[in-house]
Amino acid sequence: MIEAWPLRILQVGLLSRCVIHEPNNNLGELTFAKKQQWAAAIAVVTLLGAIFGISHNANPPLSCAEKSIASFLVVLISLSGVRFLWSFQNHLCETRKDVATALGKKAPDPWWRGSETLFALAATLLVGGVVVGWFLWRH
Repeated sequence: MIEAWPLRILQVGLLSRCVIHEPNNNLGELTFAKKQQWAAAIAVVTLLGAIFGISHNANPPLSCAEKSIASFLVVLISLSGVRFLWSFQNHLCETRKDVATALGKKAPDPWWRGSETLFALAATLLVGGVVVGWFLWRH
């Protein structure tokens, strides 16, 4: 007889997905969270690029009110992206702890593992937001 694995909803930030709850599925969960970090960063950079492209090619040029709205969106998108990255890093930390516990080991500094990627992606989003915001008001 085939036994059905129970399903559980895994929520990371505002994203959720259904995963098969198996004892060794935490390794797949690590891969999922790492991919989601990159996907969130790519989405934010794409949105910032869209705002830049629209504002740069606007004819007639954007008014001050439109620039203010675009600036607000740039700040909101950039900071939300960093918040998502932080959320995924926290999830990675907890999952690494779970994996270490399942293996009977202690995870040394699980939050800092891979944090270089987190900081690089977060810096990219913040610098990208600053550059787009600067170009909005340049013209």
